[in-house]
Amino acid sequence: MVTGTPGVVHKYAFLDGCPKNYRYPYQFRLTGATPSGFEPGYVRPAAPGGGRWHSNGGGWVDSRATVAAGAYVGPRAAVYGRSTVNGNARIEDLAWVNEGATVGGNAIVRQSALVQTGVNLAITG
Repeated sequence: MVTGTPGVVHKYAFLDGCPKNYRYPYQFRLTGATPSGFEPGYVRPAAPGGGRWHSNGGGWVDSRATVAAGAYVGPRAAVYGRSTVNGNARIEDLAWVNEGATVGGNAIVRQSALVQTGVNLAITG
């Protein structure tokens, strides 16, 4: 770990927003580093809670859920209970699909979104 901090921190009272903040001229570069889970010989542990890792994206899928092979469940996303993800739907980032929800077509659920029970979300076309 290498840490560098400025000697002087600029403070601007009552100014919000990125364009009004002082930018510190730093660059960060790594060489020869390997992200966790990509090391040679790495074997991903079994999915917890009786679920499985989805083959397209690697996200967690409940054993009771139905997720199409063509749908994408990102590595930090999850599909819970008796829910359905079909078509080309994408569950990305930290998004969750809860028990009894359906996401289909070309719908994209992303960031910290939560698709609740009984919701039927689909985008076609």
